[in-house]
Amino acid sequence: MKNSSRGNSPTLPKTRPSKAKLTKAKLTKAGPTMIVNDTEILLPDIAEAEHLARQSQPSDEEMARCYAEMMERIYLDANELDFANCAPDRRFFRGEKEAWVYEHGNIAELVFVR
Repeated sequence: MKNSSRGNSPTLPKTRPSKAKLTKAKLTKAGPTMIVNDTEILLPDIAEAEHLARQSQPSDEEMARCYAEMMERIYLDANELDFANCAPDRRFFRGEKEAWVYEHGNIAELVFVR
């Protein structure tokens, strides 16, 4: 690198952007392909892509079970928390459920307890 005429700032060498060759996709007997940097890549066809997308969608029952398990993991035992030394700023009750809110300036932390 050379120093510029204005002080000690180095002059960076000029670089050219990458010349990756990207050509249009074409359809072969094996399926759609695309050539990138002189390498032909097989692409999934739309039916296969839709099938893969549908497979990854969990059912409503699976989603409900995962949500219930997640909520069970994030609940804290109120008996293990030090209420005297670290009392919440606000407490919310709904039926047998309770949530504590700790305020830190403009940020609030919500803690679910049992």
